[in-house]
Amino acid sequence: MIGSLLLAAGISSLPPISISGTRAASAEQAFEAPASYSLLVVDDLRRQQPLADWLGSVPGLFAAERHNAAQDLMLSSRGFGARTAFGVRGLRLLVDGIPATSPDGSGALSHALLARTQQVQVLRGPFAALQGSNSGGVVELQSQPAQADEPALGAVLWGDFGERELRAGTSGGLGGLGGQAAWRLDAQHSQWQGFRPQQASQRQVIDLRLDHRSQGASSLLWLNAWRQVADDPQGLSREAWLQDPRSSAAPALAFDTRKSSRQLQLGLHSRHHSGLQASAWLAQREVWQWQAIPVAVQTPSSHPGGVIALERRHAGFDLRQAAGPLRAGLTLEAQWDERRGFENFIGALTGLTGPLRRDERNRALSAEAYVQQRWPLGTELNLEFGLRAAAMALRSHDRFLANGDDSGARRFHSLNPVAGMVWRFDEATRFFVSSGGATETPTLNELAYQGRSSGFSTQLKAQRSRQLEVGARRRGQAWSGQLSAFAAAGRDEIVSLASEGGRAVFGN
Repeated sequence: MIGSLLLAAGISSLPPISISGTRAASAEQAFEAPASYSLLVVDDLRRQQPLADWLGSVPGLFAAERHNAAQDLMLSSRGFGARTAFGVRGLRLLVDGIPATSPDGSGALSHALLARTQQVQVLRGPFAALQGSNSGGVVELQSQPAQADEPALGAVLWGDFGERELRAGTSGGLGGLGGQAAWRLDAQHSQWQGFRPQQASQRQVIDLRLDHRSQGASSLLWLNAWRQVADDPQGLSREAWLQDPRSSAAPALAFDTRKSSRQLQLGLHSRHHSGLQASAWLAQREVWQWQAIPVAVQTPSSHPGGVIALERRHAGFDLRQAAGPLRAGLTLEAQWDERRGFENFIGALTGLTGPLRRDERNRALSAEAYVQQRWPLGTELNLEFGLRAAAMALRSHDRFLANGDDSGARRFHSLNPVAGMVWRFDEATRFFVSSGGATETPTLNELAYQGRSSGFSTQLKAQRSRQLEVGARRRGQAWSGQLSAFAAAGRDEIVSLASEGGRAVFGN
């Protein structure tokens, strides 16, 4: 429902917007597309709310705020992504045109600077499959562009349970580049003690962006550094919550459950008036997590331990061209993981990093190409067709052989067509129908084991689905709205089968 949130503010028209995450170039093209788009305009009041509150207002999008900084936002679009117990799977996430999703389909938005977010664009339905082989929906956060004359930002917030936040930002112009060039530097520090024991957290973000705009072209260079340290109070049973809702799970206290994460990301996004767009990015992420796994449970040699240590590098390049009704693009991505596991105890002391129990080098490489064409069928009908071809290679090299060799490799290929039709009923009303297929490959973590015995999963298939959507949208001078109905059917859905000796096994 593009612009539906503007009705309450009394805004009578929508400014032109760039929907880089949805392959559309303007709000007019989004209005003519056979797909469900939503645009959330972020104001100062909304910026004080959790991201889950923003996204939860979009029809078909489910967002769960855990109120636990050690647990990432849970997000699903029309059921896609619902299988994950942590992080985001099966959705394409972007921040200012730079992906926050790795090639294997896992992603998170924890590094985004919400205080500078200007709008959120959401794409749902069959045409989301054109975004990638793990794209059941698209969510893109877009920040305010840097302005040379914008005032400096300074803010101090505080609240109950030790909540504190400091924000600072400054900007300036860049001479000698021609056109309009500006930079902005933002820094944010947040901390929270929490209303339960073992719930404290701290978060720091440094965000630097350089914006250059000239006649018919624009470019963005973005550098983001993020760090978060959070205790994990874990969940309570209903009985424990009724007895004391501000208590924490006993294992969380015994094992000092916590999570430490940091990420450094560099991105470049450029757009030319000819319709050519290019993006390149490089990211490095590190996660350490101490879990409450009893010492006795870790006894089997197959168990990877109660401490997770993950170092990930992610790089990619995206090139797309729009020439009238024809659009085409190519995306190349690579992901390198170093995944280790340790015991979460030393002797009788728990919550400490003990001996090594897992050591792997994982890799994911993907190459994807798409084409999208619109044909006018008279003056009132438009037919739109798209096709995305993808090839992905995943490999794991096990360097801890005391419990067997879990090395292995898999390849996945997919070809996903989508088609849609739009009927111009009148100047302000459009009816549309669309249908298409989507593919979701297993993540590296889901392929890690095939059971208690050693070995990379060789039987797990990619999840495939078909979608159908019909809808209508109408816009007036002071409002706009959309009504749609959809159906989705899947096969080979990826599900959790069992946990044997500390090894999570997945099947179809």
